[in-house]
Amino acid sequence: MEELEARLFLHDLASVASRPQYELAALRLQGCSIAEAARQSGMKPKRVRRLLKELYRVYFQLYPNEA
Repeated sequence: MEELEARLFLHDLASVASRPQYELAALRLQGCSIAEAARQSGMKPKRVRRLLKELYRVYFQLYPNEA
C-alpha cells in the first residue's frame, strides 16, 4: 500500500513539478537523504532543499487536504 501511495503522490507531483523537482522528490521517496539526493543530482544540498520546498508549497496549495 505504501508503494502505491508513493506512486500516486509522484503522479500528482509530476503535474506541478519541474523535471529537477520531480527527480528530487522521487529520490526522497526512495529514502535518500537531502545530502544523497544532492550528490546523485549534482546539486548542492541547499538548492535541493529550496527546490523541494517550492514544490511542496505548490503541491499543498493545489491539494490542501493532503497536508
